[in-house]
Amino acid sequence: MTTPVSSITGLSSGIDTNKIVTQLMTLEQAPLTRMQSRVATYQSQVAAWTAVRTKLSVLQSAAAALTNASDIGAMVTATTSSAAATAAVTGSPSVGAVSFTIDQLAAAHQAAAASTFSGAGDFVGAGTFSLTVGSTTSSFSTTAGTTVSQLAAQISASNAGVSAAVVAVDATTSKLVLTAKATGVAAAFTASGTQASLATFNVLQQGLDAKISVGATNPIQLSRPSNQISDFISGVTLSLTATTTATTPVTVTVAQDPALVVKAVQAVVDAYNGAYATLKQYTAYDPTTKSAGLLLGDPTAGGMLGQLNQVLADQVKGLGGSYTSVSSVGITMQADGTFALDQGKLTTALSADPRAVTNLLARSGSAGDTRIASVTGSDATAGGSYAVVVTRAAQAATVTGGVFYSPVAPYSFTVTSNGNTATVNVAAGDDLSAILTKVNDALKAAGISQISASANSGAIQIQSSVYGSSTAFTVAGDTNFGLNGSYAGLDVAGTINGQAATGTGQILSASSGASSGLQVRVTATPTDVSDAGGTLSLGSASFSQGVAGRLGSFLSSATATTGTVTDAANAYSSQIDTVKKQMAALQLQLAQKELVLRQRFSAMETALVRLQSQGSFLSQFGATTTTSSGVGNSPTSSSGA
Repeated sequence: MTTPVSSITGLSSGIDTNKIVTQLMTLEQAPLTRMQSRVATYQSQVAAWTAVRTKLSVLQSAAAALTNASDIGAMVTATTSSAAATAAVTGSPSVGAVSFTIDQLAAAHQAAAASTFSGAGDFVGAGTFSLTVGSTTSSFSTTAGTTVSQLAAQISASNAGVSAAVVAVDATTSKLVLTAKATGVAAAFTASGTQASLATFNVLQQGLDAKISVGATNPIQLSRPSNQISDFISGVTLSLTATTTATTPVTVTVAQDPALVVKAVQAVVDAYNGAYATLKQYTAYDPTTKSAGLLLGDPTAGGMLGQLNQVLADQVKGLGGSYTSVSSVGITMQADGTFALDQGKLTTALSADPRAVTNLLARSGSAGDTRIASVTGSDATAGGSYAVVVTRAAQAATVTGGVFYSPVAPYSFTVTSNGNTATVNVAAGDDLSAILTKVNDALKAAGISQISASANSGAIQIQSSVYGSSTAFTVAGDTNFGLNGSYAGLDVAGTINGQAATGTGQILSASSGASSGLQVRVTATPTDVSDAGGTLSLGSASFSQGVAGRLGSFLSSATATTGTVTDAANAYSSQIDTVKKQMAALQLQLAQKELVLRQRFSAMETALVRLQSQGSFLSQFGATTTTSSGVGNSPTSSSGA
């Protein structure tokens, strides 16, 4: 029977076979240990890049708050000159001021039953109680056992828009009081019941709308159902608390809030310092401890330190005036490579020229020709000036009918756009105003919001409010106004920086070169283009990334799925995969080598066992032979003979 390899213990040879094999394999595994160490190092380097990415993402988020001028513009505060109203910024209001008087506060309609009750447990009697708000009536059935408290609970829990309460007038008298859940005239209600105790209600407070007036001469008078008004000043919610007079108007002032801007800039500086410190830690060498950072020698990490510094510190291209670099508004580099913010200097700059500071911090665009209504850019757009040439002006889909005549007989026609169809029913004798109303009502009912009808020189004109080819419509079945046909708009066409640009409505977009991502909104008309001979030059559109925009562009490139940070981390991950494959191959070789060693030692042990067995046999055989020979020649035996 063959002895298993693993059971060879060296007892036969006196040699510790397992110990020898283990020691030999330990020597053989030295390369494997080194590989494991390399994998651990690579894993630490991947983790280091993950930490860097996290810090860069924090910086990216902080910069995003300042990337767009509109975001900085929204960092405003709204204040009032009177305690009769408070104002809160709830959107993106424009900077400015408006004065008005509060003529009336909104109030909730309130009524009480004319009858009295002895208490909350008194019965209301059997019958039907009704509440009517506008055209909606809610009914509540009661029995002889229904208490006034139970009815009040039913009313309050319903969707009738009214709350009910049992109010104790004195120790023996209570009233059922109803209050509209919302203020305003539209929320007012009427109440009545077939029960004798609920037959009549007295109005305690008439529902009122809030009323305000803007201006003293020919004032603009506005009414709202609530004292919370959010659609008067765009981006601002007013809370009215008292009425005022013409001599004590309320003035709401919306102004840039330097504190909010400073806070946002400080967040960028802090996030930058965090990212810079992390990168510096991983790329540094400590001569005292003779320890190197995990990314020391990594060209991507080393280069990123310098790039981060340049992105923040370099002068911003495309700007003029006093504020063209971060140092001009109080952001200065320290000896260790981090930056510090002088909040007082930034606050002073914001007060002196908020637009210039905004242009320094955020992306901004401008053009000399007023027919370029706006200039924007993206992460890919380099700061600079780019020539804009228009070869076709944008147009909206439109049709203008012939001279209007009232129809002599009723008929219907349709307007179809984006799969929705509006049917217009024309009556005999309808005038122009009536037809326009019918067309617009039909369009609204069909959900066609981008098309409307209006009068144009005594004719019906149907036109899209959106420029370009994205909105088209078809008129069919018209027999009186000359509107039948299909109509589509045209997209603007032209070049930016000498290269063909893409037109979408009035937006002309660049997609290549330094101007890639630049978008200009062109309001030039077809007449403007034709008068210029078909090629209209609009001069230059200037764009600046601003500090935050420049940071955003750099960080987007660095942290993107195919960005520099990702590539750097993937390089180490790839090394991990390679080394692990090598380790797997080596482990297989070592396992085979150990098997061979154990087989050889097993063979040696087997041979030794066989030799020892033969030696023992020979020894026993020799001893037996000697003993037999000695007995045959014994002197005693000879003498006895």
